[in-house]
Amino acid sequence: MDLSTGALLFSALLSPLAMADWQLDLGVEINRPDLQRITNSSASLVLGEETLVFNSVDKQSQVQAWAELKNIDAENVEIAFRVTEEEGEGKIRTLCAPTIITKLNNQESYMVSDSSVNETVKLSVEVISS
Repeated sequence: MDLSTGALLFSALLSPLAMADWQLDLGVEINRPDLQRITNSSASLVLGEETLVFNSVDKQSQVQAWAELKNIDAENVEIAFRVTEEEGEGKIRTLCAPTIITKLNNQESYMVSDSSVNETVKLSVEVISS
């Protein structure tokens, strides 16, 4: 490989999509008879790395939300989420684990309901490139 081929390959790796900083704004709303929790947070995401977006602890439980930037192209951003709750005695329950595809600077919502525990979980997601 000569120098010009290497320079072309290196510049392709430094494309705007590969080098951009990605900011995730996340709102999580959990509603059930014994709990109503609304949390908003922001985090920087790195492609392919799972990031703890928030960690909320109270007397009843600990709720955590994780996000992983899976794919970015000129049109869409794909993010995998995992929202868990740790109740007493270390028991961890997954509240939701969707993969959401959205556009940049566009708020997207996702809601899941579990009638067995009369619970709804709503995610509000926006990804911003900076």
